[in-house]
Amino acid sequence: ATNLMGTVNLLDAIRAASSVKAAVIVTSDKCYAPSGSERSLVEGDPLGGKDPYSASKSCAEIATASWRTSFFEGAQAKQIATARAGNVIGGGDWSAHRLLPDIMRAFLANAPLVLRMPNAIRPWQHVLDALSGYLLLAEKMCADSGGNRGADFAQAWNFGPVAADHLTARNVAERCAQLWGDAAKIEIAENNFQIETPALRLDATRAREILGWQPHWTADDALRHTVAWYRQWKMRAADPQAIRDLTLQQIQQFGTAH
Repeated sequence: ATNLMGTVNLLDAIRAASSVKAAVIVTSDKCYAPSGSERSLVEGDPLGGKDPYSASKSCAEIATASWRTSFFEGAQAKQIATARAGNVIGGGDWSAHRLLPDIMRAFLANAPLVLRMPNAIRPWQHVLDALSGYLLLAEKMCADSGGNRGADFAQAWNFGPVAADHLTARNVAERCAQLWGDAAKIEIAENNFQIETPALRLDATRAREILGWQPHWTADDALRHTVAWYRQWKMRAADPQAIRDLTLQQIQQFGTAH
């Protein structure tokens, strides 16, 4: 309802809004059909996730492409792009069944983390790296260049980390446990309640070469900043303002690195 029809409703609203020049529709790296190998996926690879979440993201990509062709064609038209990021992490995420929130909930409760797919490989990056890519893409689509407002950028883009930051869930959990301390424990679940792709790697070469985007924090940097945020959240009762200050400080640090 949200990932597909919510996207369609948004696209129709964009079509009717005269003030909109460009839009970035964020889907997911899960939109790709499983390749059957561990090679990194590029933008031209087939769509078609097998599980319901991934399938809904594939549908959002297809809907956006069809709206772009039907209603947003031409250099002077509104420019619509899609963005497919890797597994984004950062402070403030409490979503269910996501690795970093699950890790932090367990550690905050002094409970062992139970891993469902310890050997699953994912491209890990800080949310600020992904957001910087989205903003850069929007700027490119809005840029005036000889009457062309960036139509060449109105397409699908991958935003992912370097190959060294494609890590297993176990590796991420172990690094978080080391950063957290307090004898944090990790256990392996006996079964997994949902189907997921064992290995998902993302190739963001095109974003680096054409947009000039690149990740500025490694996976270790991203994990360090993320764990620090949740540690500060744990202490929020003593200083409620501190979590806001840390959030702004991390944004400033990223901007300096950027």
